[in-house]
Amino acid sequence: MENLFGDNIPQKKKKERGLSKTICFAKIDSPSFEQFGVFGDQMINLRTALERAFNISNESYNTDKGTFDYECDKQRYCIRIIEATDKYYFGEISTEREFDDLLEEYRDSSNNESIKSIIIKYFTFFYIDIEKKAIVYIGQKGLKNINKLLTKYISEYSKINISIHYLGNADLLKKIERSQKLQSIEFQIADNGGDISKSLDQTLNWDRNINSFSIYIKVRRPTKHLIKEIVQDPNRHIKVKKPVLKFQDEEFNEYITHLFEDYFTVKTVLTLDDIDLQKYDKIKTKLVLALSNYVE
Repeated sequence: MENLFGDNIPQKKKKERGLSKTICFAKIDSPSFEQFGVFGDQMINLRTALERAFNISNESYNTDKGTFDYECDKQRYCIRIIEATDKYYFGEISTEREFDDLLEEYRDSSNNESIKSIIIKYFTFFYIDIEKKAIVYIGQKGLKNINKLLTKYISEYSKINISIHYLGNADLLKKIERSQKLQSIEFQIADNGGDISKSLDQTLNWDRNINSFSIYIKVRRPTKHLIKEIVQDPNRHIKVKKPVLKFQDEEFNEYITHLFEDYFTVKTVLTLDDIDLQKYDKIKTKLVLALSNYVE
């Protein structure tokens, strides 16, 4: 099927029942050397760091719950290792928050009784590939600092300094070149000096009586040259926030979300069939497949 411009239009992908979740990728920088000591020589690497950090003899280990409990940025987290081998670690991270606002009312759906407060548990799953030094996890709104959490926890309990940060896609520009026509790019202007806000004030001639605008830009039919210019601009981070590309190819849109290499994430959909909270096999398979597709 072709549109009036003669572009090929892929047929719409059938939507599955489920919620759209973002799969986040991160790379792990860790030292690798042989340590010589009185009690024997030992290889210091990511595997050693994980073995030390997730040793049940650590004071962080909660015997009753089978989790490693840790506080990061005044929030308590529980890390549970579901499966661990010499090649990978697969686990769950959870945290709980209490909601007890005086102007909110909570009810028990079974008997419609009023409840004074509710506790919501947020949890996600992660998979660490030791050989690739990479981690992949399902993004969750209540768990926003997973990279920072794991960096601090592993470094503290392993006594080995590591760092975890978002993984960029080096071939992103090539994928854009091979993709079908770009539909739009959306981003928020980083108006640090307020010059753009002042220009808008002059244009609109309104007394807004507020501190600043939040300025969102949507460029329709952007050229690939423009995208390349944005990506390669050394000052892009002080100009643009969270740029998102939209393609004519809907299947490609399922994967490419944020543009910058230090905030590039891959998006997928978790359906009800993917959730097996008893064995976790399907969730693990989903993470392993995503990692193999995007991490060399």
